[in-house]
Amino acid sequence: MKQATLFQVLSLILLVGLINGLTSCKKEDDPEVDSRAKYVGAWNFKTTVFHYSGYYDYNVPPGSSPIWVTDNETTVSENDSTGSVVLGPGENQLTLKYCSTCSERIIDLDQNGKGSWIITDDTFFDDVQPSPPGCPSAYTTIRVDGEKL
Repeated sequence: MKQATLFQVLSLILLVGLINGLTSCKKEDDPEVDSRAKYVGAWNFKTTVFHYSGYYDYNVPPGSSPIWVTDNETTVSENDSTGSVVLGPGENQLTLKYCSTCSERIIDLDQNGKGSWIITDDTFFDDVQPSPPGCPSAYTTIRVDGEKL
């Protein structure tokens, strides 16, 4: 009788271990394991547009140097759209939709420099596009900010 009880206890322990092992295994693409999953969800976006232009005004008294005239304008569209972030097709990519009718944009979390994105758990921004190359006579930059809802 003791052997049967010991056998039953050992069988039960093995069975519980097997069930626990099978149910605790997570697939590689499981959102709980995927570090990108923290960005997935609905997002509220705003855009900031900065426009700079400059020119020389040669309408000055004789013998005077021309005057450099600048015009700066910043426009912020607060909370101008609601979109989404979902897991992207690549291993370290996200797919961003700025609004429900906008086309998707794939963001590579490893990308640096021009066109890169800085993403945190609850906010992100798109680096300025294009980056001002020195001091041209005019340029416009656009930055997209997002906050997770």
